[in-house]
Amino acid sequence: MDPRIFGKVFYGGENCLLKVILWRIRDGTQVRLREDPWLPRPLTFRPITRPLEPDVRVTDLIMYSGVWNEELIDRTFCAFLNRDAILSIPLSDGSHSDGILWHYEDSGSYTVKSRYRFSLRVLALLFSQNDGGSFSGGP
Repeated sequence: MDPRIFGKVFYGGENCLLKVILWRIRDGTQVRLREDPWLPRPLTFRPITRPLEPDVRVTDLIMYSGVWNEELIDRTFCAFLNRDAILSIPLSDGSHSDGILWHYEDSGSYTVKSRYRFSLRVLALLFSQNDGGSFSGGP
């Protein structure tokens, strides 16, 4: 394997990192519904919606009782693509605010080790797409 390829994946810089972090929803006040990555669905981490105003926040989908407003979610989103993913997100009891998490680690914490494992997954995908071969390496 050409070490330059691994370097480009591992040290891909801020742009690469920004594509795999998302918001951890707690109260939804800080997260823009369409623009910010918050849905636990890789690639875009964004929901597919009907046109919305840019200032609509995730909190607008949460009822005063602290549960998801399922009726509004059904009216706003492509149900088969987004509904289950949205409803799977646990909400805070109000004592926690939204935060950033690293999607590819169970704990949500970004570490050099988690970045390394993610880089290996990307390389395996690249190798399988480019030549039909396989790649294995690392822990």
